[in-house]
This record gives sequence, structure tokens and C-alpha cells, in this order.
Amino acid sequence: MKKRKIVNLINVLVVIIAVIALFLAWTAYNRSGIDLEVKLERQIDEMRQETRINIARLEAKTRLFALRAKIATSENYQELSGEAVEIRHDLEKAYEGTIFVLRQDWLETKDAFDVLESNLRVDSAEAVHSLQNALQELEKEIRTEEE
Repeated sequence: MKKRKIVNLINVLVVIIAVIALFLAWTAYNRSGIDLEVKLERQIDEMRQETRINIARLEAKTRLFALRAKIATSENYQELSGEAVEIRHDLEKAYEGTIFVLRQDWLETKDAFDVLESNLRVDSAEAVHSLQNALQELEKEIRTEEE
């Protein structure tokens, strides 16, 4: 019976020490001035934004592949420039309200779309090449890690 009380006392002490250690670890972590919940919420929001952008980029790639097929069979590129504008507009909408790094990524992608639209409007033979550049921009990984 006495042995059992000692074991129970040791178990209670271990639990108390574990709780104190957890409290100290939590306090040390929060010393940086950023609360753990706030940091986790920010990370979750960034992941949601990345996911939304990745889906939009995949949709844009799919639509650009379809546009490439139309370009291959069409002689009038000007008719197809409206589709490129629509793809860019939808992609731009997806980037609205995103974190800075994602917006920077959009600016690079937007440049490729601007060249594509311009080449399609003037019936340039460079349209196929600029479409390929736009596809390559969409294939780049999204960089959200702070460098």
C-alpha cells in the first residue's frame, strides 16, 4: 500500500513537471512577440492562397493548351487574342489580395501574357513562341518561402 502511494505521488510529480515544462516552452516560444495562434493562422492563410493560385494556374495552363491547338489551326490570330485576354483576366482575379511574394510572381506571369496578347493582336508569327513562354511561366513553382 505504501509503495502504491509512492508510485502515485511520483506520477503526480511527473505530470506537474511536464505541465510546467510545457508552460515554459510556450512562454519561451511566445517571447518573439508573435503568438502561436496568430502565426498558425497566417501560415494557413498563405497555404489557402497558394492552393487557390495553383488551381488558377492549372486552369490557365489547360486553357492555354487549348488556345495553342486553336492557333495551330487558325490563320487569324486576332480572333484568338480575346481568349488570351480572358485567361489573363481570370488569373489576375485569382491573384487579388494575395501575399506580396505571390503578387510578385503574378507580375512575372502577367508580362508573358501581355506579350502573348500583343502578338496575337498583330497576327505575329511570334504568337506561338510567346504562348510557349506564358506556359513556361505558369509551370514555375510558386515561391512563398522568405528568402
